[in-house]
Amino acid sequence: MKHISLFVTFVSFLFFGLASQAYLAIHESGKVLNPGEYKIHLSQQLITDPGTFGSLTAGGSLPLDADSEIGFKLGTGFADYHFVGQYKWIPYPDFEEQPAIGAIGGILVAKPDGINETGVFAGPIVSKNFSTEYGSFDSYISVPLYGVSYDGDLQLSGQLIFGSIWKTYNFEKLQFTAEMGLRINDNSFSYISIGALLYFGDDGIRIE
Repeated sequence: MKHISLFVTFVSFLFFGLASQAYLAIHESGKVLNPGEYKIHLSQQLITDPGTFGSLTAGGSLPLDADSEIGFKLGTGFADYHFVGQYKWIPYPDFEEQPAIGAIGGILVAKPDGINETGVFAGPIVSKNFSTEYGSFDSYISVPLYGVSYDGDLQLSGQLIFGSIWKTYNFEKLQFTAEMGLRINDNSFSYISIGALLYFGDDGIRIE
């Protein structure tokens, strides 16, 4: 329990120290956390269409079982604030020639432009890890679809997302992410986003 408390405390510290975010970037591959392993992340997002907006988010994840985990995100910027609770399920892991295949979904609560917004989202996610001379790249694609109540009106939106998680040979626990989302209707937006992930376990947080 003390490690879970440390996890929540650290991510809360990250969030309340931030000043700017958007809540539709995922920064997730088909990798599932091992028992006793936790993950925190920080990411910056730039919305490119429509308009140009910057945002920042922090969050973390906990394992549930061998093929699933839960996570949350907190942030501000494009929206006055937002919260995302998500569930990732990967029944088919990345193994030999087979990519990881699964789904990601959850709930969101936000306040963009002073308007209350609540909704749900779900979509497939597929990823494959590749090793190179510069480290390993866990590249993924996802198509999350959203049903959102925006100021009392129901809106449907979604994005086509491409991204990769880069694990260098210099760090074992610290990894870096880059992601691009393409709008698929008028209610969504296109963006680019970069971030960092930090994995830790029962031995505490160490950048190594």
